[in-house]
Amino acid sequence: MENFLNASLTETTAIVWPLVPVLMLWSHCLIGLVAARVAYRRGGDLGMWLPWGLLGGTLALVTALAGPAASRPKRSGVTH
Repeated sequence: MENFLNASLTETTAIVWPLVPVLMLWSHCLIGLVAARVAYRRGGDLGMWLPWGLLGGTLALVTALAGPAASRPKRSGVTH
């Protein structure tokens, strides 16, 4: 533990730096998947919202929450 505390700033940064962009990208995509799910539950097209959510991230989530709910045709109880 003593070696870690006495490590230079450049050594510590070399360990942490690759982790930061990975966590940001992971969070961005997770928020986008939540946006796609919200939009789909509100009647949106999943095929459109999934790429938009993964690319748009937070902006896609705000759009999904602020947009009007689309009316989806109801399924009949008959299965084929």
